[in-house]
Amino acid sequence: MANSTSAFTGNSVLMTTGESQVTFDNMTLSLNDNATLYLSTSTYYDLNNFSKNQFNAFINSTILLSSSTTFELDHTFALFITKLFTIKDNATIYMHDGSFMYLDCTNNTLQGNSSVLVRGASLLGLSTPDSTLLQINSSKLILNDGSHFEVEGSYTAQDSVAISLSNQSLLVVRGQYNQQGMATMKTNNAFIVIEGGCSFKESAVGTFTNDSRLHVNGTLSFQDRSILSLDSSKVSVPGTLTVSSTIQLSNSTISVIGLFNTNGNITALNSLIDTNGTANFGGNFKGESSNITVTNGNLSIIGASMFNCTNSHISVISGNFIYDTQSSIHMINTSFINLNGHVESQGHITVFPGCTMSNNGTFNLQSSILKSSTNVNDIIFENTGTFSSLHSSEIKEIMIPFNNNGQVNINSSLTLSLFTQSDGITNIANGTVLGSNNTVDIQGGYLAGRNGTILASLTINGTLGYNQSTYQPTSLQVVGNLTQHSQGTMVVIINSERDFTEFNITEKATFDGELVVKINKEFFVSSKSINVVNFNEASGQFANVKIKSFDPNSNNKESDHDDCNYVVGQDAKSLRVLVSCKSGKSKLSTGAIVGIVIACVVVVVVVGSLLHLRKKIVISYKLKSGIFKLRKLNK
Repeated sequence: MANSTSAFTGNSVLMTTGESQVTFDNMTLSLNDNATLYLSTSTYYDLNNFSKNQFNAFINSTILLSSSTTFELDHTFALFITKLFTIKDNATIYMHDGSFMYLDCTNNTLQGNSSVLVRGASLLGLSTPDSTLLQINSSKLILNDGSHFEVEGSYTAQDSVAISLSNQSLLVVRGQYNQQGMATMKTNNAFIVIEGGCSFKESAVGTFTNDSRLHVNGTLSFQDRSILSLDSSKVSVPGTLTVSSTIQLSNSTISVIGLFNTNGNITALNSLIDTNGTANFGGNFKGESSNITVTNGNLSIIGASMFNCTNSHISVISGNFIYDTQSSIHMINTSFINLNGHVESQGHITVFPGCTMSNNGTFNLQSSILKSSTNVNDIIFENTGTFSSLHSSEIKEIMIPFNNNGQVNINSSLTLSLFTQSDGITNIANGTVLGSNNTVDIQGGYLAGRNGTILASLTINGTLGYNQSTYQPTSLQVVGNLTQHSQGTMVVIINSERDFTEFNITEKATFDGELVVKINKEFFVSSKSINVVNFNEASGQFANVKIKSFDPNSNNKESDHDDCNYVVGQDAKSLRVLVSCKSGKSKLSTGAIVGIVIACVVVVVVVGSLLHLRKKIVISYKLKSGIFKLRKLNK
């Protein structure tokens, strides 16, 4: 039929079955008043190689379905190259049993209380790239049983429309998808792919359940009062996800490779949020039994936001995790792990019972790590990476025990409830304070610094006064007691008369273990005493003393002072190590004396000597006016 108008009204029925076909060319087809158009092909059709008797064609026509009419496709193929395609009132398109409906139409409208039902692995295709599909009023789109609906252009759903997909069905929109008003999208074990942008506005709702998938290549946004609800489902966004409304996750995953901005409300139960790009979390986040993972990008907790996790895991595999000034992070029975990333702590973290914190990457602290109550005793911050306290206007405090096996840089004053170092390095920078409510315990590794202060007592089983990577002398004040145990080592470095190690202990110093004196080969002195340690009182003595020299022009290569003799003595005010070296490679000439003075109140004299392999040197000492005199006795 061509150049005509066909109207089916009343309860009229047009039916084609078997291998018959209907062809409309340049005409108007109108179905209303309970009319039915039924198309069926009993034979199997091949979409790649079908014959003319296997499809029905509507060419250059206008299609209008209204007033409770039905257009049914039963295992058949229908081709529409139309000017206008409208379904309204209570009209229904019903496709089933592997039917294929191909629409080449620019303007397509689904309105009123009309319905499109696509079932039984059928395919509905809207093929024109610049086409628009407008679904309004209370109309419905229902896909199930592995059916597909592909829209090459844009798709807008608004008012109170309903979109439902189930049982492995698929909706593909290659342009823009917009859902607004009170429109709802519900999926149950189904898939939605949006290759352009996707927006949920006003009071629109998207509900995904039972292993459903939403994949958006462009920008996915949730605005106004819209809601995204995920239950055992996944959202993946290679582009941008923007949230200013509400997202609810249960046993689900959100994966964002591009930009993830949220200033709304996100709740996650037993779920995973994985960011590979840049994620900025504002508003409120509440995670329970969930994982927040920074795989390779940036996760920022924006200022004045709330980020609360219970029974959860925060993992920074790589990339950056930043929580801003005035942001608040609360962790209850939650682990925070920085595996190989970068953490910028500009706001406070409050930890509750059952939490763990560890850093194997870089952790810069500009605020505090607080505990919820006094009964939080089992939480430890484990550092195996690089931890630094940085300058800020905030008073920095870590109220949980801190164990270091990596590197700690105190670049800004920091107070800790308990500090223990099993290995690694702690360096206290110029003018900064490391404070603690308990004794600072250096069980291994190194403790050094320049013009720093330890506002606590100090015990040493590691090395005090030396940084492996530099030969800069240490200068520290200990406001409390110093106790060096048998496994401890004190290192004194002398570069010049003005550049040398210096310790000031306000209370009692107890000596044991080893004292190592390292002298710059460029240093020349004649009978000079240099104060390097000062105490109020002291007890004990070093079990071993070593004298070494190092060459700053040969990568600080060390050598033993085989040609040097030493004497260690204590009186009421000093403990001195006197070194006398023979002429030779060392620039410490014969008779030159380096006096290393350690003030105390206990009078003890310890005599030590170095024995050369071929020459026996006899050393005598005499205490006169607080100065040791060393002389060599001839045989």
